[in-house]
Amino acid sequence: MDHIQQWLQTLHDRKISNDYDRIVIVLGEEGNGKSTFILGAMELWYQILGRCPADTHPDPDRLLDHVVFDDPQAFRQQVLDSDAKDPIAAMDAAHILHKKTAMHGEQIKTEKSLLDIRIENFLILLGYQDWADVPDQLQRRRAKNVLHIPRRGVVHGYSRQSMDEKYESGDWPDPDLVDTFPALDGRDLWAKFNEMDRERKEERLEEDQEPDAEDVAWQAKAEMAVYLVKPWSSDGMTQGDAGSAVGYSQKWVSDRCQEWERGELEPELLQAIPEPQHGGVMPA
Repeated sequence: MDHIQQWLQTLHDRKISNDYDRIVIVLGEEGNGKSTFILGAMELWYQILGRCPADTHPDPDRLLDHVVFDDPQAFRQQVLDSDAKDPIAAMDAAHILHKKTAMHGEQIKTEKSLLDIRIENFLILLGYQDWADVPDQLQRRRAKNVLHIPRRGVVHGYSRQSMDEKYESGDWPDPDLVDTFPALDGRDLWAKFNEMDRERKEERLEEDQEPDAEDVAWQAKAEMAVYLVKPWSSDGMTQGDAGSAVGYSQKWVSDRCQEWERGELEPELLQAIPEPQHGGVMPA
């Protein structure tokens, strides 16, 4: 991780130390080593901060205190409780901030928290499995780097400029940085992290699975907005009129229509409309 370490050192010296924070998206499919990389990067960050000698590993329990799993409230509390220059990591950030649900409920509060912490000098590492899950606010401006893990042990780094190219064209340009990272197998840090991860997943399975009423209402309005606009035909409302009808902005309706075009939102209203019956004879 020599290149990652050099980048982190430069980030610390030129940005974090000058009263800027940094949000970094870490992309990697399940099993590619996203959590391994994030933990390794946090260890390097601790060494850069001088919280442990360069030739030793930080205390696992102390490092894992900076990890949030899947709770938006816990993430916001972590932001409030953290000290200047602390790392904050969410291995599965889609449970905290997700593109489809980033405009309501707990996630509105979390997005506002990200806007309010610019002077706190944090290094925030948000793990996602897919670029499509990352909220627009992070894709377009708030996040400044992406570290993509195409396969286990390899990481590609992208700058804000490269992220803009991806957002506009849909394709990633050549990476600005390429590096490798080691496995953590056999280390106390990895064993303790896996135990915490397993416990949290078990808790999540035991929690009430009933959908949140606010989430259900948001989803219903999203589907209604797309149905009113009818982007598949020329018979629908304008996006502004549809926004007024469901209580959201024209931009919000536009985002939902784009999700429909990408196949991410399928209004159940469409499924309830029967197909027209063909046949019969029309008199001449």
